[in-house]
Amino acid sequence: MKNWNLRIVAGLTILIPVFVLYAYSLLPDIFRAGGIEFKKYSFSFGGAKYSDSNSIDSNVFSKADTNLVMRFGPLDTSAHRIMLIGDSESGGLRSQVNDYCVANGHELVYSLEWYSSTIFNFARADTVEGLIKRFQPTYIMFVVGLNELYATDLDSRKEAAFRLKAKFGKLPFTWIGPANWTEDKGLNLVFEEVAGKAFFESRKLDLPRGGDGRHPSLKGYQIWMDSLGSWMNNHAQYSIRMKIPEKRGAPINAGCGVINAVKFRGY
Repeated sequence: MKNWNLRIVAGLTILIPVFVLYAYSLLPDIFRAGGIEFKKYSFSFGGAKYSDSNSIDSNVFSKADTNLVMRFGPLDTSAHRIMLIGDSESGGLRSQVNDYCVANGHELVYSLEWYSSTIFNFARADTVEGLIKRFQPTYIMFVVGLNELYATDLDSRKEAAFRLKAKFGKLPFTWIGPANWTEDKGLNLVFEEVAGKAFFESRKLDLPRGGDGRHPSLKGYQIWMDSLGSWMNNHAQYSIRMKIPEKRGAPINAGCGVINAVKFRGY
């Protein structure tokens, strides 16, 4: 009798979970119980899918919280020749980008810092094409916008942004939004529309500022680059290896150009 009872218990232990799973599979994707609406999750063992991707509400995540965003492209683990171009923000990021390049097997081949520039300078001048031809980068990092946060002529700037993007050709790139010190009038939305999933939104990052209250401080640039590097490594459309460096302050062997847009606007 004792063995018979054990067999019954063992059988129920197996049958009850099977019955529950079978009954659950018959439920609709969305069902109500006790006045509460439930959404059914689906599980697939042995594959990459582990839950219903539609169950994630992207609206609950801040765009700046890039660690919660899915990867849009495969991770490129090859070594790249990186060219960094942009307004004065690129000058502050130069050393940080170089440290990431050294730590991840990339090479910073050139850095252009165009003081007081806007998207118009890069779009209308032939400077970008000339630098690409000369230094043959395999990846471009571009940052601009700090000098045009109050701009309202957004259609003109969108046209210019598309014009600049066309200069990149088939080169993979990361378009870095400005480190806003105040709210813009829609500039970030314009750049994001143009760059798509290659756009990194910087404006919501809480960055320490330098003496002018606008540019990030040295610590601010490091925080900015660490967030950007994590995004480039894990979530960018053109993801490349960008692990955080163990050491900082590596010598910069790349060529560095500095232009003042007040003296040379390029068009």
